[in-house]
Amino acid sequence: SATSGTAPTLVTGAGVPRSGTYALRTAATAATSFARYHAYTSDQAIAGHFGVALKIETLPSATCTIVRFASVANDPCAQIKLTAAGKIQLFDSNGTQIGSDSAATLSADGLYHLLELKCDSTGSGAIALWLDDVSVASGANFAQAAWARLVIGIISSTTAAFIWDDLKLNDDTGSTQTGRVGAGQI
Repeated sequence: SATSGTAPTLVTGAGVPRSGTYALRTAATAATSFARYHAYTSDQAIAGHFGVALKIETLPSATCTIVRFASVANDPCAQIKLTAAGKIQLFDSNGTQIGSDSAATLSADGLYHLLELKCDSTGSGAIALWLDDVSVASGANFAQAAWARLVIGIISSTTAAFIWDDLKLNDDTGSTQTGRVGAGQI
């Protein structure tokens, strides 16, 4: 896993991880702090479903990308942004917002929220976003963006702090776990 900017850290302690022993903390001051998971060694033309639990310690000082499906070249395929006002947004591979901001407003309230992002590189190239199991936005991607990596954290430079837990990835290959990941803990 590769990182950039301020290195993410593993954190423990009562109430910090949503489940298990460790969670990942990304924090930055006018910088980036993210982790990149190399799911595949080459770009895949498949549907991917990624889920992660997010706890906000400090809202971003400016809108920033927090979750991304990316190609081997690190080009965005589908991405989630979080605004300074606590709204979640879905963006396509071309950087265009799909749909509207989330109805729910996130804050530094100590609660975990489940984010789910779909990036389908087959057919129409559909992308979709859910927040706490409620659909926020969905639509066609700008291009059928084949992906190989997942990135979480403070991907675009800002001041913010987040805790991440229960990262889950499903794809549409095989016969089980081929759809949405759901809210379960791991």
